Amino acid sequence: MSNQSTTLAIATAKEMCLDAWKNQMITSVSPFYNKIKKVYTPSKDFKTAAPIGQVGGYASTGEDGALPTAGALGYIPFSGSVKNIMVPIRITDKAIEASKNAAGSLVGNLFVNEVENAFSTAKINLSRAIVAGNGTGILATVTDNEGSTTVTASNHRFLDLGMTIDVYATNGTLIGTRRIKALTRNADGTGTLVVDATIDTAAATSYITIQKSLNNEITGVDALFNSSVTSYMGLTKEDHPEIVPITVSAANDITNSKIRKIITESDNYHGGETDMILCGDDAFAAYSDFLDVMKIPMQTTELVGGFTAIKFLHGNRTIDVVCEKFITPTDMIGVNTKDFEEMYLTDWGYMEQEDSGRLERVPGYDYYETVIRKYAELVCKKPGACWKLTNCA
Repeated sequence: MSNQSTTLAIATAKEMCLDAWKNQMITSVSPFYNKIKKVYTPSKDFKTAAPIGQVGGYASTGEDGALPTAGALGYIPFSGSVKNIMVPIRITDKAIEASKNAAGSLVGNLFVNEVENAFSTAKINLSRAIVAGNGTGILATVTDNEGSTTVTASNHRFLDLGMTIDVYATNGTLIGTRRIKALTRNADGTGTLVVDATIDTAAATSYITIQKSLNNEITGVDALFNSSVTSYMGLTKEDHPEIVPITVSAANDITNSKIRKIITESDNYHGGETDMILCGDDAFAAYSDFLDVMKIPMQTTELVGGFTAIKFLHGNRTIDVVCEKFITPTDMIGVNTKDFEEMYLTDWGYMEQEDSGRLERVPGYDYYETVIRKYAELVCKKPGACWKLTNCA
């Protein structure tokens, strides 16, 4: 296969893969991500405002009384910057040469396979960051491993084989970067990792992130509820209690009445209008069991992307109850998806601009790379209207 044919095969594959990537990222990441608005921002830094309370101009006056004084709706200002989401695609020179000598456009197929694998990884991590992330990128804390290749993590839910992780000391100093070669998911929720080289995790409060991601991830839904995250979109929670959501324990007994009670509180006092309930695995199972035990018919609906939701009737509206795998297993989180926006500077695209038909060789190495990237951030306009039920199972 000539170099010209190779370039054409790669260019064709890149165009085809990007279109598929964009479409599938919208529909298949998670039911929550599917429903939120995607809004273009012309700058890497953005400002937006969230409405608070009522306008001040309403009154019932006397027959010859003065008109009420107008009062503008109050707003709280949010500000932030889009985050850099990077997915490198790598093909070795040997693989390209082998494809050149084979019948057909195998180099194009080779690229497609690499993109499909990268897509699976990107989808998983984007789904995690959106619902369970808080911007820090921290996946788990780790114990002192005394300089071995075995690391014990506080939880395994966000970890997987092949993942490249950074290990940090408690003061934020990078101890080292390693790749997970083996992972045992322990019954108590912890994870036992075997990494590709020895590393000294130093202290029980050291922590791990995905490589290069410390304090660089999307500000996900967890940032609203996590007490260790002291500010949101430029505002401190202490000074702005109106942006802090409601959290209530279900006391290991989830029922329709408990769900309705917290939705009503959100509606009546926080400007909420819940349209989706995001459930951890155990909470979703517990709610399904509750419906079975109470012999309440389970009404379901199909959502975009192949997801299925349980219909929950509240007042004059129907709310989708969905399973989100990265939510804390025993939690339920109520949101109005209309209050969330993905602010993006660019949609998914290839980083190089001049020649989209090429793969660039990485200097000093025998492989070629291209990078699919997106610049975006997640914003909730009414964080105080969200709610969480803990201990649902």
